[in-house]
Amino acid sequence: SSPHKDNKEKTKKFVSDFNRCTKGEFEVLPDQHYINAQTSIRLRHTCGIEVDMTPTNLLNVGKGTIKTGCKPCKLKERDDNQRYSMKDHIKVLEGKGFPVEEFNFLGTYKDTETKIEVTHLPCNTTFSVRPREQVQGNICTKCTSKQKSRMEKTLLDEVVKLLPDVEIIEQARILDDKRMEVDMYIPSMKIAIEFNGSWWHREEVNNGRDYKKLLELAEKDIRLITVREHEWRDSQEKVISRLSSILGCVNNSIYARNTYVKEVSSSDKSKFLSDNHLQGKDKSFLNLGLYTKDTDVLVSLMTLSRPRKSMNGSDIELSRFCNLLNTNVVGGFSKLLKATVKIIGIGKTIRTYANLSYSLGEVYTKNGFTFSHISNPSYWYVKHSTGKVYHRFNFRKGILSELVVKGKLNSFDPELNEKTNMLVNGYYTILDCGNYVFTLDT
Repeated sequence: SSPHKDNKEKTKKFVSDFNRCTKGEFEVLPDQHYINAQTSIRLRHTCGIEVDMTPTNLLNVGKGTIKTGCKPCKLKERDDNQRYSMKDHIKVLEGKGFPVEEFNFLGTYKDTETKIEVTHLPCNTTFSVRPREQVQGNICTKCTSKQKSRMEKTLLDEVVKLLPDVEIIEQARILDDKRMEVDMYIPSMKIAIEFNGSWWHREEVNNGRDYKKLLELAEKDIRLITVREHEWRDSQEKVISRLSSILGCVNNSIYARNTYVKEVSSSDKSKFLSDNHLQGKDKSFLNLGLYTKDTDVLVSLMTLSRPRKSMNGSDIELSRFCNLLNTNVVGGFSKLLKATVKIIGIGKTIRTYANLSYSLGEVYTKNGFTFSHISNPSYWYVKHSTGKVYHRFNFRKGILSELVVKGKLNSFDPELNEKTNMLVNGYYTILDCGNYVFTLDT
């Protein structure tokens, strides 16, 4: 047989298979001729779109079906049948405490990995982001990166000022998991420093990672200091003073023998704690201070509070101890502790807590306290719109309805738990690093 006749027979068979498989969904353009199964042929879909495809990629002759079909039509069908819309995505973000009111959401939601365009209204920045990244806390590429770098940089600058001639490694990978890093590491001191932004280290995302990092570094005999965003933003001078003490950079030293013990009034105590202690004032029944003999200046303070509900009746809590900013009172803790024991008498147990963000409790062990246990990390509330941090005690579920009446919260649903209610009201949670708990029997 002639080649022309063979090709005509192949074309006839192709047209038959083509019509059986496509069922009218495609047509071969009039000027197109079948050559072989591997050579592209131009087709037109019922939607009007023209495509070049090889018969092999288009037809499944054995099954009598189309293999690929029209891609634009399939994408449109997927979008038309999309169960999860942009509105649903925004609702999920609201449930995560994301500030949706600060954004314009542009375009159509497709899936968690396909980027969408959003405009951040406060900075008027439009950028593309994956929906998954928004759920994980990616707020604004411009604002977040600038704020994070600015705050971390100022912290680094201050540490460099304290240790101008000491090696400081940034983004040090000293953990077993090399994907994790610490913001600063001082090899000669075996001290690591972390800056924790509130939103990026919120409980939902962090999931105890910071605490695990602290424990792993402790096993390597590396001390981790954790500086939180709100502390650096609101109490920078106190943080610098605390770091100076830890890093051994305090130049102003006063010996306890040059001071005398005196009970401190409630108002003076509150002011001293507000000015010098990161946690601020407390509720206490005994406030003892050290005053300089020559100038009568209060330079060190210790406060004791009534037992917490979880304590035994004979327990007393050493609630606060701190020195004047940027001042080291040598022997000050010991002198105040002796005066305290003399006042409260024997048969009592003094319980105290070392905040693992900054302290390992060395001053307690040096003065006769016994290590009891490690308390688990506790949570704090952060108001998303302001970044202000609140102790969880202020938002116990039992009083949330009262806070709505007082106008401090917008809503309360008794069917929801405390944290979910607070999330609805625009508050998310962050975790601290836990505490070492110490006791001393008098």
